[in-house]
Amino acid sequence: LCGHSTTQTGEQQAQAFFDRGYELQQSEQYEEAIQAFDEAINLNPDYEEAYAERAITNAALGNFPATMEDYRRVIDFARNTLNTEHAKRVEAAVNRYRRNYE
Repeated sequence: LCGHSTTQTGEQQAQAFFDRGYELQQSEQYEEAIQAFDEAINLNPDYEEAYAERAITNAALGNFPATMEDYRRVIDFARNTLNTEHAKRVEAAVNRYRRNYE
């Protein structure tokens, strides 16, 4: 077809898995949402939003270690992009979550 590829790029596939994960999360299908976020991250290991939403989903399941691991990744992404204000906001949210959990 005129030399155009209909194959999605890894980034587009990651976005599709992320969108599906978010839909599943909103309908409280948390296990399935985590699987979708996992796929998005496998396709795009730098997908900060996928880590953040997976952290929120793990928190809903009460999986504290996985939640903290993903939040640490989000903080690292913010620090690596020199977005210190974003990093501070995420760290504050993580600290609030940690206090509520403990």
